[in-house]
Amino acid sequence: MASTQEPPSTPRHRYLTRDERLQVQTLSQAGHTQVWIADHLRILRRQVGYAIASYQVTPKH
Repeated sequence: MASTQEPPSTPRHRYLTRDERLQVQTLSQAGHTQVWIADHLRILRRQVGYAIASYQVTPKH
């Protein structure tokens, strides 16, 4: 029997920074598609959708 190995515990993606979320929202408001934004910023389309749906960018201290 072949034993299965556990996958590494590192996440498959990284969290977007405040500035990246702001970039996503700005590009979206400028009329770019989510696919274009994801390709341009080299992030997942799902991250783009989440950043757009969140509406708020945390204030910079």
